[in-house]
Amino acid sequence: MAIFTDGASRAVDTFEEMDWTACLDYLQEHGSRSLIQHVRRIEETDPAGQRWPRFKKSDDATVGFVELVEAPKARYPEIADALRARVDAGEWTPGTPLPLDDIAVECRAGRDTVTRAVDVLEREGYLWPVQGRGALVWHGMMRLRRPRGDLVKRNMATPALATPNATLTSSMHSYSSST
Repeated sequence: MAIFTDGASRAVDTFEEMDWTACLDYLQEHGSRSLIQHVRRIEETDPAGQRWPRFKKSDDATVGFVELVEAPKARYPEIADALRARVDAGEWTPGTPLPLDDIAVECRAGRDTVTRAVDVLEREGYLWPVQGRGALVWHGMMRLRRPRGDLVKRNMATPALATPNATLTSSMHSYSSST
């Protein structure tokens, strides 16, 4: 993609040295500075404007050229897959905080990328975010995945209270009243 001032577009529309496709190819191969120098050389061959009538000997010339390339694939899904496999394999015991800085170095990724991968695992119930401690391994602590949102009470037992050798138990009580 390119944008031209009228002085730079002279190679195509005034001097007819090339068509727009050739001009873009020239830009890609030689760059915008070279195209402007090419236009200036042509202008110097006709300083009076006899061959190519124009109002000025030379005009301001600016070219902006952007080569569109395919965006790199996001890495956080593949990092999430690798972390999920490691949690499933029992590399980290339930209740253990994930070493995000070490994971970032190991994966050669920024901390933000690793954090996005961790967010995926939190949504899936593999990890539990705890303020001040990071993401704790949740998978394997209970057979059922933990509830999300308003269903989680702040005073419930959380992985932050569990130790690696402790067993987290839960029970359900139902009360009925008879009238």
